Amino acid sequence: SEMNKDIGNELSEERDMRFAARIRGALADLKSSSIDDDETSQPTLMVPVHQARLPSLVDAIRSWPEPEMIRRM
Repeated sequence: SEMNKDIGNELSEERDMRFAARIRGALADLKSSSIDDDETSQPTLMVPVHQARLPSLVDAIRSWPEPEMIRRM
């Protein structure tokens, strides 16, 4: 895409996979730290994404990368 011409496709895909792994890790952390016992209540993570990057990020998330663990400070 036009946005990726400066960094190249390989680096762009690597960035998207890392971001997807971080999103999955953050969601896993939210689920495990939930204090709500209601099984129907699922965590929600709002992630601002530039619209031009959305399709490639969705593809990366759909490839189910391993979640990146979140380290708490």
